[in-house]
Amino acid sequence: MRRHLFLLFAALIAFPQWVEGSYYDHIALPPDEVWEAAQKVLGDQYGIKSAKKDKGTLESGWHHDRVTRSRGLFRGIFKQSYKRRFKLHVNIAMSPEGGSDITVKGTFQEKTAETNANIPWKKAKMNASDHFIEREVFFNLLNELTKKKNAAPPSTYIPLA
Repeated sequence: MRRHLFLLFAALIAFPQWVEGSYYDHIALPPDEVWEAAQKVLGDQYGIKSAKKDKGTLESGWHHDRVTRSRGLFRGIFKQSYKRRFKLHVNIAMSPEGGSDITVKGTFQEKTAETNANIPWKKAKMNASDHFIEREVFFNLLNELTKKKNAAPPSTYIPLA
């Protein structure tokens, strides 16, 4: 039991992106098909700033909005408005078992709404609204892949004997 807890603790330290959040799945489709769907989804929703097919990465530009968050000792009582900006990264890699590994991860930064424009952006602690943006893109990508699969002509069935 102690060994399992130690391994879990070591994994969380070695791979902090698990804690910060990202959406990942293995798809039994070739990377080219997943790439086309990812370009469509990310391009339609957020626009594509960078696309490197040889590395399997897509990146959106920065998007700005405002969020209200409560922080500190009296959570839920005192709320403050923040300027938030985010960009999304989609990684598509060839899986050793065949198929593709897909990861959707966002980079979120914020500063208080009243601050001067010269104040630098700070990395935001992820909350539910941040995870929702990643999840929305991830599930839209899975839906797009499902649509493509359903639109494909059925395979030819040849009875044996």
